[in-house]
Amino acid sequence: MQIRVDIPLIGSLLVNGDIPKDQPVIAYIHEFFGKSTPPDKISQVINCSFVLPGYEEAVLAKECEGHILTWEKYGKAVAKTIETIDTSFILIGNSMGAMVAIYAAAHTSLIEQLTLYRIPRFGLARTHLRQKYKDISYSLADQKIYSQFLKTIRGKTSPNIMHVLEKTEWSTAKKLYEGASLSDLDPSVITQLTQSVTLLEHEFEGDYLHPKEAHDALHVLLLSSSALLINASDSKNVYK
Repeated sequence: MQIRVDIPLIGSLLVNGDIPKDQPVIAYIHEFFGKSTPPDKISQVINCSFVLPGYEEAVLAKECEGHILTWEKYGKAVAKTIETIDTSFILIGNSMGAMVAIYAAAHTSLIEQLTLYRIPRFGLARTHLRQKYKDISYSLADQKIYSQFLKTIRGKTSPNIMHVLEKTEWSTAKKLYEGASLSDLDPSVITQLTQSVTLLEHEFEGDYLHPKEAHDALHVLLLSSSALLINASDSKNVYK
């Protein structure tokens, strides 16, 4: 099944999959320029996936501008969608999806648990990356430039992300990059979390975008919050 919720100024947010009635819904939130289908390692526990506006068939509103497409705005959109469905959720967030899940959990009590992995750079460690995304967004003036941009990053970017980029309109990609350039994690939002949180650090290898330092920094923030931090080795308990 597919549920569509229209978010003012942003566009449509889609939920693809099943919504069980007798237990919390386990939902996946994808990475930046990622597919909405979860990785094989966790697909067996997923009930459904969120498709954020600007991705796949989840279209952007005509009036949507790139500055709206931040982690925080996406998180609020996910929270509104969950409130519309009106049932309990467990969110599994991948990279950007992890940060979107955090913001969503701060805006609705219907999110019971979070499982976060491939934590992206945030805070001071994200400064250079934000500037890089800003420069990319500024440079994408038309389809020809976008096609040239894709040629320059082919072979340096994962096949899955290249597949999404190649199917994304240049004007949409421009807005998504602008949103990424303005995205960061406000540490104060962590203090609002009361849900149980699992950080998976051994499931996927770290890289430049998702260094161990980012995982460790988020771990420290969560320890100072009211959230219940669950050991990754006990992550199976998340899905009870």
